[in-house]
Amino acid sequence: MGQSDQTSEEDGDWDWSNESEVQASPRGEQQGAQPGHPSPVDDAPSRDTPQDTESESEHPSQQSQQPQGGQPPQSEQPPQSEQPPQGGQPPKSQPEPRQGGGFDAGAIVDRLPVVPGVVGGVMAALFMFVLGWLVGVLFPSVGDVSTIRLGALATIDLHFATPDHVTPFIFSDFETANPPEASLGILYLIAPFLLYQVSKLVVDFGISGRDIPLVDGALTGMTVILGYLPIMLVVALLAPSSQIGVDFSLINGIVFAGLVYPLVFGAIGGLSAAYYSPNQRRVGLLYGIVAFVTGLVLVFLSSFLFLDTSDVELSVVNRLITSIGAFVQVHTLSFVNVADMANVTIPLVVVMLVIAGMGFLRAWRSPDIQSPGDAFTRSLTPVITYFMLVSFLASVTLLVADPWVQKELDLGSIGFSSFPTMFPEMLAMGPLRSIGTYVTATSTTFLVLPIMLCGTFGIIALLVENYEQSKD
Repeated sequence: MGQSDQTSEEDGDWDWSNESEVQASPRGEQQGAQPGHPSPVDDAPSRDTPQDTESESEHPSQQSQQPQGGQPPQSEQPPQSEQPPQGGQPPKSQPEPRQGGGFDAGAIVDRLPVVPGVVGGVMAALFMFVLGWLVGVLFPSVGDVSTIRLGALATIDLHFATPDHVTPFIFSDFETANPPEASLGILYLIAPFLLYQVSKLVVDFGISGRDIPLVDGALTGMTVILGYLPIMLVVALLAPSSQIGVDFSLINGIVFAGLVYPLVFGAIGGLSAAYYSPNQRRVGLLYGIVAFVTGLVLVFLSSFLFLDTSDVELSVVNRLITSIGAFVQVHTLSFVNVADMANVTIPLVVVMLVIAGMGFLRAWRSPDIQSPGDAFTRSLTPVITYFMLVSFLASVTLLVADPWVQKELDLGSIGFSSFPTMFPEMLAMGPLRSIGTYVTATSTTFLVLPIMLCGTFGIIALLVENYEQSKD
């Protein structure tokens, strides 16, 4: 962190500056070392010899040639812009350089990589349509509405562009299982996450160099709309409007699925790609995965402390499901009463320590952090990966709240308590009771907790490093 000799997982770029200086040396240094070989242009001496330069300034008459054929010497020829007009045409004025650092939108648009944006947008839109089609395949038959049209409606619904969610229709034909609809909530996070990732790839492939202005990055990420909008327009036209009891609006479908999503999440992904290098993002991905797995393992081990099983032996499956439920519960920061808070106190402390350690180590092992702002932002690189993994685990955990699943897994039958199903049922009745509340909870508390802890302890890592350097 600010030290050239510090080991970091982000190192690996070789410094070519010395080699570039050698390659950039003028050829005059090589030719001027040979006596008897004057310069081929006007017999001028080499510019790299200070004695020759000084002699030119003292004896200018020796360097000029006599005019031939009435022509002025080469050094006295007028500049091109001052030549008289030919053919009655006025001379072309040379464009003056722009003064200041004003915002030139036209210049930025001209250098935007359109082709990568179109390709990325089309691929993302097609992926979402295939996902919607798979959901539509699971729908019960609705009259003469084809599966393609049902899949188109599900695709629009995955962008929150329908008044009522249609994905829970896949549970309507289930005779035994009836999971909470929020168990499908992870499907509604795929479009934002996909556009976020695709827009980063567009910036990486479309703009060369490492110093990318944030405005260029955001606008480049937004170019995914060029491929996303046409596909979503076709999907919106295919979606049935009222055959299945959903009052679908074509305008809402086009605006939300075709415009809002690619513009907003494409801009966010472009900003991320412009601010963080690809290597920094890859390291952040690794940190997010390691922190997620570490948190789960530690919460499972801590279950031997916060679960009172003195009256009965708790099986490994029951203990594992209880630990997963507690892990998800603490991320919602939603506790119904004091008893619930007491049950998750130890998991909450464990999770907070893991997240804080993730942010601290991420900033501590970064060699080029110079300010608290750098430490805060660098420590956030694992957050998106960690967020998506916890959100997926939350959807899976909600399946345990279904009575049929509990019966099949032989859960909730340990006599003294219903520990294995307690946390999933609390989630299904509280912060994750519907798809809307699921997306709200995951987009707020699932993100706020890692952002605040990682950012804070990233700054603490910088302060500790500065303190150690001051002692040396």
